[in-house]
Amino acid sequence: MSIKATITKVRPNKDVEFFKLTDAQLAHISDVYEKTGKMTTNRTISTDGLTQTVVRSFANNDDWVAFRADPIVAAGRNSMFGFNQASGHVAKYVIVQVG
Repeated sequence: MSIKATITKVRPNKDVEFFKLTDAQLAHISDVYEKTGKMTTNRTISTDGLTQTVVRSFANNDDWVAFRADPIVAAGRNSMFGFNQASGHVAKYVIVQVG
């Protein structure tokens, strides 16, 4: 079964940026997960510019577990949690098995 992980982030206003992973973290995710077919990522921003949705689809549960356990991914996730709390972002996480 594949895994679909959706993060919906709402910022308090357009003056507050959405969290961004570092270039090194993004390159790691691209090289290890996206370019190898283990994961796809789709980002959208609402028409009012206040809501960002990130959907990550994983080929199978093993790929999802590896992504969650990856120390570089975990460091980015922890940074995002701190950023969201400090900047007033509200985040909702939905993880579902598909198929």
